[in-house]
Amino acid sequence: MILRTAAAMGVALTAACAVSEPVATAPAPTARAAPAAAQPGESFTAWREGFRARALAAGVSGATFNAAFDGVAPNARVLELDSFQPEFARPIWDYLDSAVSETRVANGRLQAAQKADALARIAARYGVEAPVFLAIWGIESAFGANYGDIPVIEALATLAYEGRRRAFGEEQLLAALRILDAGDVTPDEVRTLAEQYYGPLSASGIAPRGRPTEPPHIAERRISYEDRRVSDPYVVRNYLAPERDPGDQRQAAALTLLANILGGSGATAVLPRTLQVDEERALYASASYSGTTLDDTVFSLFNVPVPGVSLEEAEADLDRVIADFLEEGIDSEQFDRIKFQWQAGMIYTQDDAGELARMYGAALTSGLTVEDVQDWPEIIASITQEDVMRAARQIFTETPSVTGYLTAPDL
Repeated sequence: MILRTAAAMGVALTAACAVSEPVATAPAPTARAAPAAAQPGESFTAWREGFRARALAAGVSGATFNAAFDGVAPNARVLELDSFQPEFARPIWDYLDSAVSETRVANGRLQAAQKADALARIAARYGVEAPVFLAIWGIESAFGANYGDIPVIEALATLAYEGRRRAFGEEQLLAALRILDAGDVTPDEVRTLAEQYYGPLSASGIAPRGRPTEPPHIAERRISYEDRRVSDPYVVRNYLAPERDPGDQRQAAALTLLANILGGSGATAVLPRTLQVDEERALYASASYSGTTLDDTVFSLFNVPVPGVSLEEAEADLDRVIADFLEEGIDSEQFDRIKFQWQAGMIYTQDDAGELARMYGAALTSGLTVEDVQDWPEIIASITQEDVMRAARQIFTETPSVTGYLTAPDL
């Protein structure tokens, strides 16, 4: 619903959707007065009644309005998504690299060829050139593959009532009501299609799987491997950690943020900043955690030392940096930045049909529910520095670990 930046659309249309012949453009539309937005302190009910009068005055029937607004209330997630648009939360070139992906370019060219006649009619009637139309369509919905999971009227009503661009939201809401009023689509038809393609699946009849269980860790373990193909030896340490459990994801959320704080960004994360940048003792240092596993998962630390630093010294470096972190705690600015970056990345994931499917698929196959997936961003947002430090102390001081060395015979 929210249009992406002109830069991204421009790159997309020139790379993927350019047409060889110009088409006629429609005359510029006449100026219209901006619709009245919600007043500060106005309740949703009061705003809705005021908007109803404006919608009826604009030609929308009362029956259409009543049916469309049945059960509609402000949706806080809409405001969250609107506040974390990826083109504003990510560096511009990182955003463009993903927004104008090879897949999107290829699909844009395909759609341009398949719908050339329709695109020409749209350009002639509305003055929207085919490249612009295709660019917006591709970025907003992956050419119709991703329509999101929030009802259109609910989303637009939220934006019109308390969004950052209320007048624009109300204008778009009025346009959506006109579409319903024209009979192009009905709410019941949309609901039927949603249930047909996204409704619950019937039971498969597959018997529950027997799962091997990790034996209790009563002491630290060490493993060494040698292989002549290893060019850069490294040390890795794994701690057994809880996964995201249905209805109980707070500890996993704290561990997710901990992994980002310790190893997320090479410029600011604790391990790479200390060992790679400040001390120049590592080629690569990081931390990782993934909570979407069926059984317990692991929290991992990595250190690939520079030549001349032994694996024993690299392991000692990991121990030293983690000990300092447990003593000094989290930098508040870094913590806020990590949470903002994580939330921005999650919103961008939700904006990509493939990534969204992968996110739900990984969660559902590991025992989580749809509600767990939908609650995950709010749980991450609620995690405090104290929650992260509590999880860190539990992992690094109370959990036995497995340390592995990988090297070559002659190194």
